Amino acid sequence: MKKRVLLFCFLLAGIFLPGRPAAAEEPTLCLPFCPLPAGWMIPWWSSQKFDWKPDHGTNSFLLLVRDRNPGAAFEILCNNMPQELDLSAIPAGKLSIGFEASVHTRIRLIAGDGRIRSEIECPKPEPREEGLFRYTFPLQNAKTPIRHLSSLAIQFLGKTTSPSVKIRNFGIYSSEKNLQIPLVSSSEELKKTIAEERKLRIVTRDRYTRPEIRNGCFFQNGKYLFFLGPNAPVPLKSLERDDSYMKNQHIAYRKYVDREVLDSLGLNSTHFNLPNPLYTPALGYGITRDFKREIETAHAFLKTLGGTPLNVDFAFVNSEGFRHAFPERGKRMVQKNSNWCYFIPFCPDSEEGRTFYRNCFRLGTSSLLKTGANPFLYELFNESRYNCQCDTNRKEFAQAMKAKYGTIQAANARWKTMFASFDAAASVKDFNNSFRMIPDWHEFASTRYAEILKEGKDAIRSIDKRPNVYITEQCSQGVFLNAFAAIGMDYRKIAAVVDTLGSEGGWRSYGYGSIKYGGIMEDAATSGNSYSYIADIYQALSKGKKPILNHEHYCARFHDGKRVPSSKTDLITSMWNEIMHGVSGSYLYTLHGWLTEWKNLEEARKQVENPSWKSYMMLNPYAYPLETLDAFRQFMRELEPYREQVLPFPRFGKPAVAIFFSYPTLIMSGASKENVRRKMLEWYNAVLFRQYPLQIVFEEELASLDPAVRALIVPAATYAKEETLRDVEKFLGRRGIVIADQQAFRLDEYGDPQKKPIRGRIYRLNAADERSVEELRKILLKHEVPRHGTVTALSGPALQQTELHLIDRGDFKLCFLVNMEYLESRDVRISLNIRDTGRFYLTDPVNRRTLVQKNSETWSGDDLRKGFVYTIPAQERVLFVLERKRPENTVFLSPEEQKSLSESIHRKERETVRAFRKKHEQKRKREMAKFEKYADVALENCIPLDLRSVANRDLADSVARDGKGGWMDDGPDYDLSTIPTGTVSAAGIPFQIPKTGKAAVVLLSRHSPYGKERVSGIEVGRCVRALYFLHACGWDSPENTPVMTYIIHYADGTKAEFPVRFGREIANWWNLPSPSHAKLGLTATAKSGQEINLQCCRWENPDPEKMVTSLEVVSANGESIPGIVGITAETVPVLPSILKQIPEKAKVVELKRDSRYRTANGNLFLVSYPTFLNGGCLVSIPRGRMSAPAPSWEITLNEPAEIYLLVHNYGSPEIPKDWEQLPELLSWGVRQGLGWQKDRIYKKSVSGGRVVIPGHNGHGNGNYGIPNAVVIQKK
Repeated sequence: MKKRVLLFCFLLAGIFLPGRPAAAEEPTLCLPFCPLPAGWMIPWWSSQKFDWKPDHGTNSFLLLVRDRNPGAAFEILCNNMPQELDLSAIPAGKLSIGFEASVHTRIRLIAGDGRIRSEIECPKPEPREEGLFRYTFPLQNAKTPIRHLSSLAIQFLGKTTSPSVKIRNFGIYSSEKNLQIPLVSSSEELKKTIAEERKLRIVTRDRYTRPEIRNGCFFQNGKYLFFLGPNAPVPLKSLERDDSYMKNQHIAYRKYVDREVLDSLGLNSTHFNLPNPLYTPALGYGITRDFKREIETAHAFLKTLGGTPLNVDFAFVNSEGFRHAFPERGKRMVQKNSNWCYFIPFCPDSEEGRTFYRNCFRLGTSSLLKTGANPFLYELFNESRYNCQCDTNRKEFAQAMKAKYGTIQAANARWKTMFASFDAAASVKDFNNSFRMIPDWHEFASTRYAEILKEGKDAIRSIDKRPNVYITEQCSQGVFLNAFAAIGMDYRKIAAVVDTLGSEGGWRSYGYGSIKYGGIMEDAATSGNSYSYIADIYQALSKGKKPILNHEHYCARFHDGKRVPSSKTDLITSMWNEIMHGVSGSYLYTLHGWLTEWKNLEEARKQVENPSWKSYMMLNPYAYPLETLDAFRQFMRELEPYREQVLPFPRFGKPAVAIFFSYPTLIMSGASKENVRRKMLEWYNAVLFRQYPLQIVFEEELASLDPAVRALIVPAATYAKEETLRDVEKFLGRRGIVIADQQAFRLDEYGDPQKKPIRGRIYRLNAADERSVEELRKILLKHEVPRHGTVTALSGPALQQTELHLIDRGDFKLCFLVNMEYLESRDVRISLNIRDTGRFYLTDPVNRRTLVQKNSETWSGDDLRKGFVYTIPAQERVLFVLERKRPENTVFLSPEEQKSLSESIHRKERETVRAFRKKHEQKRKREMAKFEKYADVALENCIPLDLRSVANRDLADSVARDGKGGWMDDGPDYDLSTIPTGTVSAAGIPFQIPKTGKAAVVLLSRHSPYGKERVSGIEVGRCVRALYFLHACGWDSPENTPVMTYIIHYADGTKAEFPVRFGREIANWWNLPSPSHAKLGLTATAKSGQEINLQCCRWENPDPEKMVTSLEVVSANGESIPGIVGITAETVPVLPSILKQIPEKAKVVELKRDSRYRTANGNLFLVSYPTFLNGGCLVSIPRGRMSAPAPSWEITLNEPAEIYLLVHNYGSPEIPKDWEQLPELLSWGVRQGLGWQKDRIYKKSVSGGRVVIPGHNGHGNGNYGIPNAVVIQKK
C-alpha cells in the first residue's frame, strides 16, 4: 500500500510540480552576415584589429589576428543608412546575435545604432562539433535598446593566442521562423531628403568671371594668368581643423583652405575632389547618418571661397560604397581591365555603367553649383586607365573589324589567327595577350575612350552652361611609359576632346639618393625622372593652343630615401620649371595634414619620414617648415614683372631636335618586352641636359617637321607604319640627321618585317645601353646642332643634370637655369646663343644682381655667346633677364666682385660638403656590399631544396587582385615572370626555381588574405652548415618589424627559429633595397619597367652536427606580404671513408678542375694537374697570415693510402726526406683557367693512422708560401 501511495505522489508531482523543461527549440538564422548583406562592409581603417578571409561558398570566415592584446575587436558596419536594419518594430526578446567560433574565451558583442554603442554579454559559450563554440547575445540584454542596427563588433576580452579565429553562422537569430527584418529605407523623411538632392539645377550665368583660353594659356582681366593652388579637401565635419600645437603659428593650421587661407599664401585657385555627400545620396548610396550635416558644412565652406576659380574632380565616386550598397550591380559593372584602373572602376560601355557616370557628372555638377561656387575646370577622371574588354566592347570590336577587313580570312591573314568568324574573334578574353591584334584593339578602345570623355563633357555642360567652363581628365604616368597602361589610351584623341590637358607629377626629387615607395597609387610621387618628359609630350599634344595643368604637383626633399625638410626654394624652383615645360597652372599635393597623428615636431617627422603620399602633406611642420609656406607668394612676385612676356604661347623658340614618340612601339612593348620607358627617358634626358631646344613629335607630324629641326632622335620605334618610314626618308632628304635605336623601323605596326626599309644614312645606336647617351651627344656636336647655350663647369666633374631654357621676345629674354645635382654650388661658364644685334643688360632678378664686364655694363650677342662666369647653387632656380633698358634696384657686380662673392659662397658650404662626402663614401661601400656574394661557401655542398610540394603561387600573374596570384597578385606587368628560372645563382648561391607551375610560397598578411599562414614539411634530411633563403616581400613595414619566421626542425625533436625582419633579413621586391642582413640575390625588370629583386639571406646553423629534418615557415600577419622563391642547404660534408679525422677548419672536396679549395678559404682555383691524381680527395687548410710560415697539421686515416703532398713552389720550403718528390707540377690561380702559380708534388705511402702534413716555411718578397695541401687515394 505504501508503495502505491508513493508512486501516486510521484505521478502527481509530475503533473503539478515544476520539473525539468523540455529542450528549447533552436533559434532560426534569419539574416546571415556571411556573406555580408547589401550595404554592409568591413572597414579598412587602422582601428580594425583583424583581417577577414572569407571561405567562399560557405557561411564561415577566418579572422586573421593583427592585434593579440585584450580588447581587440572585429567590426562590420553599414555605410548606407537606407540599408541599416530596422529592429524598432520587433520585440527584442525575439532576437539575438550569434555565431560559432574556434576559440573558447570571453567575447563581448558591441551593437551600434549610429553613434550609440551598446554592449551585449554572452551568458556562456556552448561546445559544438568540429571544435567550435556557440556564442549567443540576446538583444534584450543590450544596455541600450537598438532601433536601427548600423554596426556590429566582436570584441575579444582576453588575449587572442591563436593567429586566426574561425567564425561560422554569424548572423541575427530569431525564435520566430521566417522573420523578415526590414530596412530603414522605408523612412518617408529619408525619401523626401533624397528626392530633394536629385533635383537638378541648370546654370547658364552667374556673377563671377572665369579666364578665357588665349594663346595656349589662361587670360583674365586683360592679363595672362598662371593658376597656382593646392590640392585640398572640402571639410564635411567642421570649418575648423583638428587641434594641433601649430594652430597659432599659421592660419592654414586653423582653417580649411578658404579664400582667406588662399590669399594669405598668395594662391589664386584650389583643386578638390567633389565630396561624395554632395551627389552620391541622390544615387541611392553613401548615405551616412550625418550626410545632411555634411552637406550643410560643405555648402558653408564652398561659400567662403567666393568667386575663386575652382578645379574640381570626380576622382572618388565612392565605388566601394556603390559595391557595398549594390553588390550584384557592382560585379556586373566592373571595368573588365586586367590592370590597375582604380579611378575608372566601372565599365562606361555598359548601359548601367554609362548611366552611373552620367548621373555622377550631372548630379555632382548640379550640387556644386547649388552652393554658389565658381568651378571653372571639371576633371572627369583622375589618373585614368581605360581598356575595358567587356562583352559589349568585344562584340563592337568584332563588328568594327568586319567593316575594316571585310572577310575573316583577311583578318586572320593580318593577325595570323584561325578564327572561323568575327563572332569567334569577339571571344578573345584579353587582347593584351593577342599580340598581332593589339594594334587594332588599341585603335578601337582608344577611340571608345575619347567618346566616353565626350559623353562626360556633354553631361557636365548640360548642367553648367556658363561661359568659360572647361572639361579635362588627368593622365596617369604610365600611359606614356608602359604598354599595360597605354593600350586603350591614345592621348592624341583625348587631346582633341578635352579643353585643357591635365597631368600629375613633380620634378626630380630634391636632396640625394633613391626613393622607395609602396605601390602603384604612389607612382606620380616617384615620377621625378619622367615628369618633364610627360610635360613635353603634353606640349606636343597642346600645339600651343590648350593649357596644360599639373593637377597633382609633388615637391619634396629626401636624403638617402628618408624625408627631410623642404626648403622654400624647392617649391619656387619647381614652379619655374613648370613654366619652362609648358605648364600654365599647378596644384600642389597637398595642403592638408593628419594633424591628430602628431603632437610635436618629432612625431611629425615620424609621420612623413618613410616615403609615401603622407610625405607630401604640407601641413606637417617637419616636412614643410613654416617659412616654406611663403614660397608661393614669392614665386608669384618673381613671375609678376614678366608674366605677359613669359606665359603666352608660342612660349619658346623653334626646336632644333625632335624626339619621336612611337605609339605602335609603346603598345606592343608589353608583348615584345622592349623597355620603351628606359630608352625614351635615357635619350630624352641626354638631349635635355645638354641644353638643346627640343620637341616631342608623333607619326603624323614627321611629314611637316619645322625647318629649324636639324636632328630627329628615335629612341624606341621598332614598330612603325609604312608611311612613317617614308616621312623619315623625306627628312633625311633635306639633310636632316637621324639618330635611331638599332631596332628602329624594323617591323610594321603588326610585327611583320618592313617590306621597304628606309633609304638613307641613319646613325644606329643601342638605346638600351647607357653608353649610347654619350655617342648620341657626340653626333649632335659633330653636326653643330644649335643649342640654347651651354653650361660648363670650370672645375670638378662635368654637370650631368642641368637644364637651360630660353624665352626670347626680342628686346626681352628670360633664361632659366637649374642644376639638379645635389650639394654644392658650382662655378660655371654660361654661354647663351643670342643672335640679336645691339646690347643687353644681364640681370639676376632673384638676387637683384646685374652682371657687368670689365669695360661695359652691357653685353652684345658675341659677348653672351662667349659666355660669362657665375656660381650657380645646387637644385635651385637661376634666372637671368636680358633687357635693353638699365635695370633699377639691383646691385651692379664687376667680375672681381663676382669672384669674391663666389669665394664667400664656397666658404660657407665647405664643412657641409666635407661631411656629405664622408657620409656618401660610407654609403657607397654599403651599396657595393649588397651586391657581394657570400664568402666561405662550399658550393659543392650546396643543395637547392624542392619547394614545389608547398608552393602556392606562379611567378606570373595574369589578372591583378583576383585572389589567385601569382606572386603578389599585382597583374601581368608587376610580377616575377621576368626573373631567371631553372638553376640560378643568387649572391653566389645556387637555387632551383621551377620554369613552369607553382614556384613561389606566398604567405598571409594584412594586404593579402589569400596566401598561406603557415607552410610546413619542407624536407631537408641532412646536416647543414647554413641555409640560404631567396625571398622578398610586398608592402613595406617599419624597420625591424617581423615579417615571417623560418622554423628549423632537428631529428632529435628540437627546433631553432630564424626571425625575418623588414629592413634586415628581407625587404621590398621593388627597386634595389639594402637590407642590413641580406644581399641582393636576383634583379630584373618587370614588364612595366619597374626594377624588381629577390634578396638572399643566410642562417648559420648553431648545431651543424644535428640532422635537420624539415623546415616550417610562419607569417607574422603584418603589413608586408612574405614571398619565398628558393631555399638552399649548405650541407656538412661527410668525410670519405678513408678519413677518420681532419683539422676543424680544413676543407675536404673531390679533386677536380676549377675546384676553388687549394686553401680552405675557397678563393684559389685548381687549373691543371697530372692524371694520376684523378679520383683522389683534396684536403686543405685556411691560408693564415702571409707574414708567417704556414704551420704543419695532422690527419687520421682509417686504412692504408697514397698521399700526395702539394707544396707551393715559393721560396725554398723544407720537406722531410720521407716524402718522395715527383717531376710533375700542379697549377692554380686566383681566377678559373689561369694557373700562374705552381705546386711541387711529393708522394708518401702510409698504412693508416695519424699522418703529419709538413708546414711550408718558404719565403720570398716579404711573404711566405701558402699552406701545403694533400690529395689522398686508397691503395
